[in-house]
Amino acid sequence: MRLLLALLLALLLALAACGDDGGSAAPDASLDAPADAPADGLPAGCDYAEQRDATNDTVATGTAELTGLSVGSGRTVICGAFEHTHFDGDITVDIDAYRMTFDGDVVIRIAGAGAQAIELVGVDIYGGAAFDQRAGAVTFYGDHGATALRVPAGTYELLPFALASQALAATVPYTLSIERATPCAPLTAGGVAEANDGAASTGNDVVAFPSGAPTALTASPADLPEPTAITILPTDRARITGLAADVAVADRYEDKDTFAFATGSATNELAVHVGWTGAANLDFYLFEEGSADPVVRALGTEAGVEAATFSIKPGTGYWLLIGAKAGGTGLPAAYGATLCGAAFAP
Repeated sequence: MRLLLALLLALLLALAACGDDGGSAAPDASLDAPADAPADGLPAGCDYAEQRDATNDTVATGTAELTGLSVGSGRTVICGAFEHTHFDGDITVDIDAYRMTFDGDVVIRIAGAGAQAIELVGVDIYGGAAFDQRAGAVTFYGDHGATALRVPAGTYELLPFALASQALAATVPYTLSIERATPCAPLTAGGVAEANDGAASTGNDVVAFPSGAPTALTASPADLPEPTAITILPTDRARITGLAADVAVADRYEDKDTFAFATGSATNELAVHVGWTGAANLDFYLFEEGSADPVVRALGTEAGVEAATFSIKPGTGYWLLIGAKAGGTGLPAAYGATLCGAAFAP
C-alpha cells in the first residue's frame, strides 16, 4: 500500500463545479461498463466522468482510469463519486484513481456537498514511471480541499479517497479540479513585525513540540501569539516578519514564533510563502485559534523557502507558527511570511 494512504489508515484506526476548459473527454479504452458510467454524454461542467468505479482502486487491485486529459489554460474537472456501497468493513469508504498529464505546476482541488461530513477525504498524487512516487496530497478542510504542486511536466495519477469508521448513508458526488498554479508572490517590504518574543525568545511560542509526544499548548499564560490584527480577504496579501533565534530548548524547534490572524467571510483558501536567507531550516504550521492540533504542516526541504496552498474556513481565527528546526545551523535567521487570500466556489 502506498505510504500516505497507509499512514492515513493507521491514523483513523488509532482514533477509533466544474470546468471551463479541459482536454479530451474520451473514456478509458478498457472500460468494464459499470452502472455508474454516464448514459448520455458528460454531466454538465465535467471534462471527464468516472467510468469504472468497481475497478479503479489502485491501492487494491484496480487500475487508474486513463482520462486522456491534460491541463489547459483554464480549469479541468473530473467528476466522480464516493460510493456508499463500497465500504470494506474497516475504514475505507471508496478510493478512485485517474491518470492525466500536467504541463508544470498545478493547483488541485476536491469539493463535493456532503464530503465535509466524512471523517477523512483527500487526494493522493503520484508520479514516476510506476506511479509510486508521492508528488503531493490534498486534505478536505472547510468546504473543499486544495494544494499547489511544484512538479515537472509529465503524467500523474490522482487518487481521491474517503475514509470513515462506518459506511456512508448515501453516495457523495465530488469534483476533482486541476488548473495551472498562480504563485503567492512574496511581499518584500512592510507588514507586521514580531514584537513580543521577549529576551528569552519564548514569549510567542504558544505551542510545544515535545520529542516523541503530540503537540500541546504551552503552560505559561504569558505565552501569547503576536496580535497582527490581519484579516485576510480574497485577493489580499499581507506580510509578517520575524527572527528565528538560536536558543536551547527541550523541543523539536529551537525558536517558535506564533502570529494570530483571521479570515474574511468569503475567504476559503490561503497560500503562505515563508522566505529567509542562509542555512537555517524553518517550517510553518497553521492552527485554528486556541487549538494545538495542526491544520497544515509545511515541512519541506527546499533551502530558504516554505510554501503551501490549502483550503481554509471563512470568518475564522488562526495561528501561524514559524519554527526553526532544532539542531540546525544558520541561526539567527530573519524571515518574511506572505499570506495570500482567495475565494473558491466549490
